[in-house]
Amino acid sequence: AQTAELADLEKFYQRASQKFKNDTGFAEKARGYVVRLQSGDPALKKLWEVFIQTSMDHGQNVYDKLNITLTQQDAMPESRYN
Repeated sequence: AQTAELADLEKFYQRASQKFKNDTGFAEKARGYVVRLQSGDPALKKLWEVFIQTSMDHGQNVYDKLNITLTQQDAMPESRYN
């Protein structure tokens, strides 16, 4: 299984965001992936779940360091609603 670090995801997002703004072909391809994800594409959904879990794990580490008693079961990231 692949592991993703939050820093890797942040760099990925920054690069993709910049490319999206400057490359219309990339932007169209990205929109197509969003449609596939929202349509339930199993491979994309699995990858999206990795991104969500990585982000949730990072948040939990922060909560733990601050002695905040929230758990991942208490959190509902907005992307979970889709």
